[in-house]
Amino acid sequence: MADERVYLVTGGGTGIGAATAQSLARAGHKVAVSGRRPEPLRLVAEETGALPVPSDIGDPAAVASLVETVVGTYGRLDGLVLNAGIGRGGGVGK
Repeated sequence: MADERVYLVTGGGTGIGAATAQSLARAGHKVAVSGRRPEPLRLVAEETGALPVPSDIGDPAAVASLVETVVGTYGRLDGLVLNAGIGRGGGVGK
């Protein structure tokens, strides 16, 4: 497919991330999904053909390894869907 792209979806094991991965795969793109829990990633990969890459995006070294894995597998990375969130405690200032 001439328009095929390679996408990485963080938080891709459940909810919006999983739905996004499914949509991208249906559109004919290569997809990698990442998240902290391997089992949900495995299920999305079985449904979509995505590359499951367990990773904690709160760890900079893990992020570098994640990108290296995707590029090493597909030869490139065309787009990111930054769906995973990191919560930090604290209040909202004035």
